[in-house]
Amino acid sequence: LTELTKLGKPFKYIVQAVIMQKNGAGLHTASSCYWDNTTDGSCTVR
Repeated sequence: LTELTKLGKPFKYIVQAVIMQKNGAGLHTASSCYWDNTTDGSCTVR
């Protein structure tokens, strides 16, 4: 977080991570966030 702050960018960072054993079980997740559609967005990395 310190390194992100040093960048001085006007961004909000929200991180969600899931660490699980790979054994064939399914995973369902959900999240919500209140934001302004004109200035905020999201990115998913798998």
